[in-house]
Amino acid sequence: MSTQTVSSYRSRRNKLQSAGSWIPLSHAQFCYVWGRPVRAQIEPVRESLIADHVWIETEISLSSGCLRVVVNTFSLRNYWAGFDPRVRVSRLIKKEYGLPGAGIVESEGFDYDPLEESNNLFYEHHTNEELQSRLLYGARIAIWMEVWGELYLRNECGLHQIHSRRASAAVEASVLHRDGALRLYFKNFHGFLYSELLLFKFCGQ
Repeated sequence: MSTQTVSSYRSRRNKLQSAGSWIPLSHAQFCYVWGRPVRAQIEPVRESLIADHVWIETEISLSSGCLRVVVNTFSLRNYWAGFDPRVRVSRLIKKEYGLPGAGIVESEGFDYDPLEESNNLFYEHHTNEELQSRLLYGARIAIWMEVWGELYLRNECGLHQIHSRRASAAVEASVLHRDGALRLYFKNFHGFLYSELLLFKFCGQ
C-alpha cells in the first residue's frame, strides 16, 4: 500500500470515528448507517465490462462527509457460472413518524428470515437496467436512508454486501446474521412520511 493510500485510509477512518462511531473501523465489519442521500450514479466501468452496481452517497455528518453505499444490480458471479444473473427485490413499506439521526455504528446483525416469516414478501426479478433505474430514482427522491452492510476501507469508505448472504447458485457458503438491506424514506403528496425497505437476493437464494 502506497504512502498516499495509507494517508487517505487513515484520514477517512479518522473522519468516520469523529462522526460518533465508537467502533475500531476495519474491513468487513458489519455496520448500520443512516443519513441523507445526496447523489447516486451507476458505477463507472470500462466499455467492455458490465456495470453491476449503483453507488449512493449518503451524508452521515458534516465533519465526515459522505459514505458510499454500493448496491448490486446484477450478479457477475452467477453470470460467469451460467446462472440467472438478475437480482430479485422485495419491498416492505410502512408508515413512519420520524427520521433516525445520522451516523454509523457496528451492527449486531440483520436477518431476512424474521421479516419473511412475519410478512407475505414477494421477490421480483429485475433486469440490470430496471434495477439501476429504480435505485437511481429512489435515491433521488428519498429524504433519508438506512443501510445494513459490510464496511470497506479503500481509497474511499463505503458499505457493500447489501443483499442476502445465504448460499446462492454461485456461492456455496452462507454468512449468517449479516444480510444487507436498504431502507429509503419518502414523503407523499400529502406530506405523510413512509419508508420502503428493500431486500435483495440472487439466483438460488
